[in-house]
Amino acid sequence: NVPDLFILYGDRAESFVAGFVCVNLNIPICHFQGGDLSGNIDEKFRHALTKISDLHFASNYMSKKRILQMGENKKFVFNIGDSHIDSLKKVRFKKNSIYKKHNLQVNEDYCVLLFHPDGTSKIKNKKYIDIILKTLESINIKIICVYPCTDIGYEAIIASLISKSKLNKKFMIFPNIVYSEFLNLIKFSKFFIGNSSSGIIETPYLKKPFINLGNRQNNRLKSENIISAKINHKSIMNAIKLGLSKKFKKNLKNPNLFYGNGMSYKRAYKKILSNINNIKVEKKFNEIN
Repeated sequence: NVPDLFILYGDRAESFVAGFVCVNLNIPICHFQGGDLSGNIDEKFRHALTKISDLHFASNYMSKKRILQMGENKKFVFNIGDSHIDSLKKVRFKKNSIYKKHNLQVNEDYCVLLFHPDGTSKIKNKKYIDIILKTLESINIKIICVYPCTDIGYEAIIASLISKSKLNKKFMIFPNIVYSEFLNLIKFSKFFIGNSSSGIIETPYLKKPFINLGNRQNNRLKSENIISAKINHKSIMNAIKLGLSKKFKKNLKNPNLFYGNGMSYKRAYKKILSNINNIKVEKKFNEIN
């Protein structure tokens, strides 16, 4: 049977392949997280997905505006918030259990590192991760490192993480951490560092400093808890010092929360039910007056 609606999420190449098939079969497409800006190759896939989709759920007000700028029908474009916040709101934070599970001493200081490829070159990504690891090695806390995604260049990052963990026991390496534990680790850390979208989207709700490295997420809508840094020793160290300062901690008390209140799933469900019979797959470009 042909589905009434096909739901696609985010900005991945595999989503675009699925969308391409749906277009040729005249299956309406609902796309989540269109209109976002990042600063990476994902941008091309995300905007292309917007143009082949029919029902649009944006994660924030600026993304909704961009979808409309791309000529989509305003009747089918909605700002519902980000579904990651739905998941975050369900997480139970337990400091003692998370410390015990990850072999951390009571009240031991640590940070969390998640660095994805920031380009398509293994050489460039090896250079980047080596700078980051060397810089973090100079501060006196443990570093919990999570494997990157499998975008081009990821092998060099993993190799450097493994090598560093063998030479320095301060570096703890995890191929994967389940979402609830990952958020717990960020919640009780001194800071989160890297270029993951979770640093932009979730950390404001956790009131935790995020040091945003390089270009991968640099164009996203950011709250006051986010510090952007270039990938060099001086810039990273300055960002760490700022993030740990008493002055900066004031920014963590009431940051702007751009990605919803954790109820995006309900909004999406209602909009799908009310619009599923009204979607027409013929694409028209709607001019903004």
